[in-house]
Amino acid sequence: MSLNVLLITLDQFRADCLSVAGHPLVKTPNLDRLAKQGVRLTKHYSQCAPCSPGRASLYTGMYQMNHRVVANGTPLNRSFDNVALLAQRAGYAPALFGYTDQAIDPRDATGPDDWRLNSFEGVLPGFDCKLFIPENHVLWIEHLRANGFDVPMDAQKVLRTEPDRPAEFGISAFLTDHLLTWLDQQNGPWFAHASYLRPHQKLRTTQPMSSCRFRTVTICTLRTKCFCNFPMPLRHSTTRGSDTCARSITE
Repeated sequence: MSLNVLLITLDQFRADCLSVAGHPLVKTPNLDRLAKQGVRLTKHYSQCAPCSPGRASLYTGMYQMNHRVVANGTPLNRSFDNVALLAQRAGYAPALFGYTDQAIDPRDATGPDDWRLNSFEGVLPGFDCKLFIPENHVLWIEHLRANGFDVPMDAQKVLRTEPDRPAEFGISAFLTDHLLTWLDQQNGPWFAHASYLRPHQKLRTTQPMSSCRFRTVTICTLRTKCFCNFPMPLRHSTTRGSDTCARSITE
Protein backbone atom coordinates (compact mmCIF):
# COMPACT_ATOMS: atom_id res chain seq x y z
CA MET A 1 0.00 0.00 0.00
CA SER A 2 1.75 3.15 -1.21
CA LEU A 3 -0.66 5.03 -3.48
CA ASN A 4 -3.11 7.72 -2.45
CA VAL A 5 -6.58 7.15 -3.92
CA LEU A 6 -9.16 9.89 -4.53
CA LEU A 7 -12.50 8.70 -5.91
CA ILE A 8 -14.57 11.64 -7.16
CA THR A 9 -18.19 11.40 -8.26
CA LEU A 10 -20.37 14.16 -9.70
CA ASP A 11 -24.13 13.69 -9.54
CA GLN A 12 -26.05 13.79 -12.85
CA PHE A 13 -23.06 14.90 -14.89
CA ARG A 14 -23.56 14.31 -18.61
CA ALA A 15 -20.68 12.51 -20.31
CA ASP A 16 -20.67 14.94 -23.23
CA CYS A 17 -20.49 18.04 -21.02
CA LEU A 18 -16.70 18.21 -21.15
CA SER A 19 -14.73 20.61 -23.29
CA VAL A 20 -12.11 17.87 -23.73
CA ALA A 21 -14.88 15.81 -25.31
CA GLY A 22 -15.61 18.59 -27.78
CA HIS A 23 -18.65 20.24 -26.22
CA PRO A 24 -19.24 23.55 -28.05
CA LEU A 25 -20.24 25.55 -24.94
CA VAL A 26 -19.21 23.88 -21.71
CA LYS A 27 -15.72 24.69 -20.41
CA THR A 28 -14.25 22.26 -17.86
CA PRO A 29 -10.53 23.12 -17.59
CA ASN A 30 -9.86 21.15 -14.39
CA LEU A 31 -11.59 18.00 -15.62
CA ASP A 32 -9.82 18.44 -18.95
CA ARG A 33 -6.49 18.47 -17.15
CA LEU A 34 -7.37 15.28 -15.29
CA ALA A 35 -8.31 13.64 -18.59
CA LYS A 36 -5.09 14.70 -20.30
CA GLN A 37 -2.90 13.54 -17.43
CA GLY A 38 -4.70 10.22 -17.08
CA VAL A 39 -7.14 8.07 -19.03
CA ARG A 40 -10.59 9.08 -20.27
CA LEU A 41 -12.90 6.15 -20.92
CA THR A 42 -15.08 7.33 -23.79
CA LYS A 43 -17.27 4.21 -23.89
CA HIS A 44 -17.95 3.79 -20.18
CA TYR A 45 -21.68 3.67 -19.53
CA SER A 46 -23.68 3.96 -16.34
CA GLN A 47 -25.23 0.58 -15.65
CA CYS A 48 -28.56 1.89 -14.41
CA ALA A 49 -30.48 4.76 -12.86
CA PRO A 50 -31.46 6.55 -10.66
CA CYS A 51 -28.92 7.34 -7.95
CA SER A 52 -28.93 4.33 -5.63
CA PRO A 53 -28.98 1.65 -8.36
CA GLY A 54 -26.32 3.44 -10.39
CA ARG A 55 -24.08 3.86 -7.38
CA ALA A 56 -24.63 0.25 -6.34
CA SER A 57 -23.22 -0.82 -9.70
CA LEU A 58 -20.36 1.67 -9.45
CA TYR A 59 -19.40 0.62 -5.91
CA THR A 60 -19.81 -3.14 -6.34
CA GLY A 61 -18.86 -3.59 -9.99
CA MET A 62 -22.05 -5.59 -10.51
CA TYR A 63 -24.90 -5.47 -12.99
CA GLN A 64 -28.22 -4.29 -11.60
CA MET A 65 -29.76 -7.70 -12.25
CA ASN A 66 -27.22 -9.11 -9.78
CA HIS A 67 -27.10 -6.51 -6.99
CA ARG A 68 -30.90 -6.01 -7.33
CA VAL A 69 -31.01 -2.40 -6.18
CA VAL A 70 -33.86 -1.24 -8.39
CA ALA A 71 -34.77 2.13 -6.86
CA ASN A 72 -33.68 4.68 -4.28
CA GLY A 73 -34.28 2.86 -1.03
CA THR A 74 -33.82 -0.72 -2.21
CA PRO A 75 -31.47 -2.37 0.34
CA LEU A 76 -28.00 -3.38 -0.81
CA ASN A 77 -27.26 -6.95 0.25
CA ARG A 78 -24.45 -6.94 2.82
CA SER A 79 -22.94 -10.07 1.28
CA PHE A 80 -21.75 -8.12 -1.77
CA ASP A 81 -18.20 -6.83 -1.89
CA ASN A 82 -17.61 -3.17 -2.65
CA VAL A 83 -14.84 -0.65 -3.29
CA ALA A 84 -14.63 0.49 0.35
CA LEU A 85 -14.27 -3.06 1.69
CA LEU A 86 -11.68 -3.75 -0.99
CA ALA A 87 -9.75 -0.67 0.12
CA GLN A 88 -9.88 -1.88 3.72
CA ARG A 89 -8.36 -5.21 2.73
CA ALA A 90 -5.60 -3.30 0.97
CA GLY A 91 -4.74 -1.57 4.24
CA TYR A 92 -6.59 1.72 3.80
CA ALA A 93 -9.14 3.38 6.05
CA PRO A 94 -11.46 4.68 3.30
CA ALA A 95 -13.01 8.04 4.15
CA LEU A 96 -16.25 9.43 2.74
CA PHE A 97 -17.08 13.07 2.13
CA GLY A 98 -20.62 13.52 0.87
CA TYR A 99 -22.97 10.58 0.44
CA THR A 100 -23.31 7.13 -1.14
CA ASP A 101 -27.12 6.70 -1.10
CA GLN A 102 -27.11 2.99 -0.26
CA ALA A 103 -30.02 1.73 1.81
CA ILE A 104 -29.02 -0.50 4.71
CA ASP A 105 -29.44 -4.26 4.63
CA PRO A 106 -32.26 -4.76 7.21
CA ARG A 107 -30.21 -7.48 8.90
CA ASP A 108 -27.71 -4.80 9.94
CA ALA A 109 -30.29 -2.53 11.56
CA THR A 110 -29.99 -1.86 15.28
CA GLY A 111 -33.73 -2.43 15.68
CA PRO A 112 -37.13 -1.57 14.20
CA ASP A 113 -36.61 2.12 15.03
CA ASP A 114 -33.30 2.39 13.15
CA TRP A 115 -33.75 5.50 10.95
CA ARG A 116 -31.76 3.88 8.16
CA LEU A 117 -34.62 1.43 7.49
CA ASN A 118 -36.68 4.34 6.17
CA SER A 119 -33.97 6.09 4.20
CA PHE A 120 -32.05 5.56 0.97
CA GLU A 121 -29.22 7.74 2.30
CA GLY A 122 -27.25 5.08 4.16
CA VAL A 123 -23.45 4.95 3.98
CA LEU A 124 -21.86 2.17 1.96
CA PRO A 125 -20.35 -0.46 4.30
CA GLY A 126 -16.62 0.03 4.71
CA PHE A 127 -16.52 3.82 4.56
CA ASP A 128 -15.63 5.98 7.54
CA CYS A 129 -17.92 8.95 7.00
CA LYS A 130 -15.99 12.14 7.71
CA LEU A 131 -18.59 14.53 6.28
CA PHE A 132 -22.14 13.33 5.72
CA ILE A 133 -24.23 15.46 3.36
CA PRO A 134 -27.76 14.04 3.12
CA GLU A 135 -30.64 15.72 1.32
CA ASN A 136 -31.39 18.13 4.17
CA HIS A 137 -27.86 19.65 3.91
CA VAL A 138 -28.06 20.69 7.56
CA LEU A 139 -24.31 21.06 8.10
CA TRP A 140 -23.90 23.26 5.03
CA ILE A 141 -26.86 25.45 5.98
CA GLU A 142 -25.49 25.84 9.50
CA HIS A 143 -22.13 26.78 7.97
CA LEU A 144 -23.81 29.49 5.88
CA ARG A 145 -25.67 30.86 8.87
CA ALA A 146 -22.46 30.92 10.92
CA ASN A 147 -20.92 33.05 8.17
CA GLY A 148 -23.69 35.63 8.25
CA PHE A 149 -26.03 34.40 5.52
CA ASP A 150 -29.73 34.64 6.26
CA VAL A 151 -30.90 31.33 4.83
CA PRO A 152 -33.84 29.11 5.81
CA MET A 153 -33.48 25.57 7.08
CA ASP A 154 -34.76 24.39 3.71
CA ALA A 155 -32.18 22.70 1.50
CA GLN A 156 -34.04 23.17 -1.77
CA LYS A 157 -34.50 26.90 -1.24
CA VAL A 158 -30.87 27.33 -0.23
CA LEU A 159 -29.66 25.36 -3.26
CA ARG A 160 -31.82 27.52 -5.54
CA THR A 161 -30.18 30.67 -4.17
CA GLU A 162 -26.58 29.53 -4.65
CA PRO A 163 -26.03 32.21 -7.35
CA ASP A 164 -26.57 34.84 -4.63
CA ARG A 165 -23.43 33.76 -2.76
CA PRO A 166 -19.69 33.62 -3.56
CA ALA A 167 -18.18 30.34 -4.76
CA GLU A 168 -16.36 29.73 -1.47
CA PHE A 169 -19.73 29.27 0.23
CA GLY A 170 -21.18 26.82 -2.29
CA ILE A 171 -22.07 23.24 -1.44
CA SER A 172 -19.13 21.97 -3.52
CA ALA A 173 -16.64 24.25 -1.78
CA PHE A 174 -18.03 23.15 1.59
CA LEU A 175 -17.19 19.53 0.81
CA THR A 176 -13.81 20.38 -0.73
CA ASP A 177 -12.75 22.43 2.29
CA HIS A 178 -13.47 19.52 4.63
CA LEU A 179 -11.61 17.13 2.35
CA LEU A 180 -8.54 19.37 2.14
CA THR A 181 -8.49 19.84 5.92
CA TRP A 182 -8.57 16.07 6.35
CA LEU A 183 -5.83 15.56 3.76
CA ASP A 184 -3.53 17.93 5.66
CA GLN A 185 -3.86 15.63 8.67
CA GLN A 186 -2.82 12.45 6.85
CA ASN A 187 0.66 11.05 7.44
CA GLY A 188 0.48 8.02 5.19
CA PRO A 189 -1.33 6.60 2.17
CA TRP A 190 -5.03 7.43 2.13
CA PHE A 191 -8.23 6.55 0.30
CA ALA A 192 -10.95 9.20 0.05
CA HIS A 193 -14.27 9.36 -1.76
CA ALA A 194 -15.46 12.87 -2.59
CA SER A 195 -19.12 12.54 -3.59
CA TYR A 196 -20.36 15.88 -4.93
CA LEU A 197 -24.02 16.84 -5.42
CA ARG A 198 -23.46 19.18 -8.34
CA PRO A 199 -24.52 19.52 -11.10
CA HIS A 200 -27.64 17.78 -9.72
CA GLN A 201 -30.71 20.00 -9.79
CA LYS A 202 -31.64 22.55 -8.75
CA LEU A 203 -29.58 23.73 -11.73
CA ARG A 204 -27.78 26.59 -10.03
CA THR A 205 -24.21 27.53 -9.32
CA THR A 206 -22.32 30.15 -7.35
CA GLN A 207 -20.65 33.35 -8.47
CA PRO A 208 -18.85 34.04 -10.74
CA MET A 209 -19.96 31.06 -12.85
CA SER A 210 -23.64 31.92 -12.43
CA SER A 211 -23.14 35.29 -14.14
CA CYS A 212 -21.88 33.73 -17.38
CA ARG A 213 -24.04 34.36 -20.42
CA PHE A 214 -24.37 32.21 -23.50
CA ARG A 215 -26.28 32.60 -26.71
CA THR A 216 -29.61 30.84 -27.08
CA VAL A 217 -29.01 27.30 -28.28
CA THR A 218 -31.53 24.83 -29.64
CA ILE A 219 -30.90 21.58 -27.79
CA CYS A 220 -33.12 19.17 -29.70
CA THR A 221 -36.04 18.78 -32.01
CA LEU A 222 -37.45 15.28 -31.71
CA ARG A 223 -40.54 13.40 -32.75
CA THR A 224 -41.05 9.95 -31.29
CA LYS A 225 -43.78 7.35 -31.60
CA CYS A 226 -44.09 4.02 -29.84
CA PHE A 227 -45.02 0.88 -31.73
CA CYS A 228 -48.67 1.16 -30.76
CA ASN A 229 -48.85 4.60 -32.48
CA PHE A 230 -49.51 6.46 -29.23
CA PRO A 231 -47.37 9.55 -28.62
CA MET A 232 -44.39 8.80 -26.40
CA PRO A 233 -44.03 11.65 -23.87
CA LEU A 234 -40.58 13.11 -23.43
CA ARG A 235 -39.43 13.93 -19.93
CA HIS A 236 -38.41 17.44 -20.88
CA SER A 237 -41.13 18.16 -23.43
CA THR A 238 -42.22 21.78 -23.36
CA THR A 239 -45.87 20.92 -24.08
CA ARG A 240 -47.64 18.29 -22.03
CA GLY A 241 -49.12 15.50 -24.15
CA SER A 242 -47.16 16.48 -27.24
CA ASP A 243 -44.96 14.09 -29.14
CA THR A 244 -42.53 16.83 -30.08
CA CYS A 245 -39.69 18.39 -28.16
CA ALA A 246 -38.16 21.64 -29.27
CA ARG A 247 -36.22 23.17 -26.42
CA SER A 248 -34.09 26.28 -26.25
CA ILE A 249 -31.99 27.32 -23.30
CA THR A 250 -30.73 30.79 -22.57
CA GLU A 251 -28.17 30.97 -19.79
